[in-house]
Amino acid sequence: MARPVITIDAALSALASNARRIIQLSNQAAAFRVYARRAKLGMVAQNRCAEIRLRAERKLRGTPGDDPEAFAGCSVAFRG
Repeated sequence: MARPVITIDAALSALASNARRIIQLSNQAAAFRVYARRAKLGMVAQNRCAEIRLRAERKLRGTPGDDPEAFAGCSVAFRG
């Protein structure tokens, strides 16, 4: 069986990083969700990707003191 590209635990532990890393993780999770849907990997895989993205967005709201330029060009729906 092939190893996953990113594990849920690794993704969630990465949420402790800076705003740029959180935005990157959120965007990757969104892309993985689209891939999971197109590859017909099932709802569990799609929901795990959505969970990572939601947690990243919640974490991003709570990151104090980050540089506003970190949000430039991000595809996250809000601007903290």
